[in-house]
This record gives sequence, C-alpha cells and structure tokens, in this order.
Amino acid sequence: MKKFFSRKFIMAFLGMASGVSLGLIGQGNIVCEIVGWSLSIICAVVYMFVEGKIDANRVGQVADGAVNILQHAKASKEVVDGVEKIGDIVEKFVEGQKDE
Repeated sequence: MKKFFSRKFIMAFLGMASGVSLGLIGQGNIVCEIVGWSLSIICAVVYMFVEGKIDANRVGQVADGAVNILQHAKASKEVVDGVEKIGDIVEKFVEGQKDE
C-alpha cells in the first residue's frame, strides 16, 4: 500500500492517465492517439525500470553488508569471495554491463 502513495508511482500514474485520456479524447486524430498511447506505455516502462534499478541497488548494498559481517565473523575466504562475487554481479547488472 505504501508504494501507491510514493511520488514515483503517483507521477507515473498521472502520466499514464494523461496518455490514456489523450488517446481516448483524440479519437479520429491519429497523432493524438499515437502520442497518448505512447505516453502511457513510456510512463509504465520508466516506472518499472526505475523501481527495478532501486531494488537492484538495495541488493548490492545488502551484499556489501553481508561481506562486512562475514569478515568480522571470520568466515572462510571462499564464502567471503562468493558473496563479493554476487555483489559484483549485481553492480554490473545495475550498470547495464555484462559479466565477463
């Protein structure tokens, strides 16, 4: 329920609603229809992309925190290296790079 009142969601919803209204009101005018429906789709896609990127950043931060905890707990080097590798993969994913 909390996400429905976030600024990102409200702005995306208003953009989508504006696009749908423009698409419906502009019936008969092909330019209005294309712009309206495109606006709706773009708002939805951008919202999903931004939320995904935020979630991926959180996963990276959790991996970094886990590495610190494991190092303080004197975990084996293999375990620490594995968690660091997961954090690196998430960071590359967030930056849009492919794993080598």
